[in-house]
Amino acid sequence: MKPAKCLLACLSALLLIQTLACAAPEKILPRLKLQVGQKFKLKASSDSKMVSTVQGQTQVITDSASLVCTFELLSLDEVGDMTMKVTYDSIRLSEDAPAGKIVYDSTSTSEVPPLVRGIAALVGQSFTMRITPEGRVRSVSGADEIVAKAIEKNNVLSEPWRSALSKQITDRFGNLPTSENMQGMFGVYPDKAVAIGERYSRKFQTAENIIESFYKITDRKDGILTIKCYAKITPNPESPGIQIGLVQMKSEATGTEEGTLQIEEATGMILHISATSKSSGNLLVVSGAPEMRIPTNITGSTKIDKL
Repeated sequence: MKPAKCLLACLSALLLIQTLACAAPEKILPRLKLQVGQKFKLKASSDSKMVSTVQGQTQVITDSASLVCTFELLSLDEVGDMTMKVTYDSIRLSEDAPAGKIVYDSTSTSEVPPLVRGIAALVGQSFTMRITPEGRVRSVSGADEIVAKAIEKNNVLSEPWRSALSKQITDRFGNLPTSENMQGMFGVYPDKAVAIGERYSRKFQTAENIIESFYKITDRKDGILTIKCYAKITPNPESPGIQIGLVQMKSEATGTEEGTLQIEEATGMILHISATSKSSGNLLVVSGAPEMRIPTNITGSTKIDKL
């Protein structure tokens, strides 16, 4: 080959390599990367409206709640798993139901209503969790002990409210449900590096539901990743049901959730999550009332913000 042709061939090959390199999208691998001793606060807020038809009568229940927690990284092990201390800083609750209205805010000096004294006792208490950089919660410990102390506050109530509310606290704040809640919050990272616009998915099962979530990074700006999310929610056929007031119910409803989240790329820190959800189907009464299926529609919204 003549020198000129050889040079042209080399230049063509180099241009082809550069073109292919430019065409290949950059992959991103967000991970939770914190330092021992680091603390941060997250505020989770939710609003929901449940419309049910019971024996031909329409019943509406609206709920609003917010929870502020402090997270502190206690240790890192050799594989990068993190042990975090999580403390309940404040709780706000509001429920408007046919049976009446309940309002409680731990940051105010107002009297604690008897029906929420158990939940109010959670404020100031801490549990620990072990979580991977990929956002998988390996374990939660100490939450069951918190619940045991909290339900002692229900001793001022008479039956059947004492047992019903004690079970409700256990169903929502024990080791297992707390692990599920933390998994739902932090389980947003991809299993492998992805490009902007590329979809990835995560699937996990709770005591109540099977949740299949789909994510897509839509923006990368100033060190912040913006991610769109869509989830399909189906009932877990193995669910024993949860306590709602004096009645234990098992959901047979299906639903969807969609929203947006923002993550700090350098640390994987969750900065903001906002989502809306809707579901419809039957609630099966398991105990506490005659067995029946109650047609129900639920709409709601959730926000999580780093404070």
